[in-house]
Amino acid sequence: MTISIATSPSKAGARSAPSAVRRVREWCDHLLIFPEAGRARDDLRPGARLTTFERRVVIAYMILPPGDVEIGRVFYSGRNYEVLITDEPC
Repeated sequence: MTISIATSPSKAGARSAPSAVRRVREWCDHLLIFPEAGRARDDLRPGARLTTFERRVVIAYMILPPGDVEIGRVFYSGRNYEVLITDEPC
């Protein structure tokens, strides 16, 4: 799984970014145990599921046939994720 931070963090943010990425990764690891924990959003894309983390992060993912989870995107606070998900090619 790859998680990238697209914005340039402040100095304080740069120190806390590794911790934030670690916590998001741990949350994504929990999806392997409870893959149906997120809400199904077939209206955005067939098979899409969304879950939130710490009220600021939305994680878009899909459950693959063998029970694996594919993380599609990680959106941070205020991003219009619905438009971004529906506009991406399948």
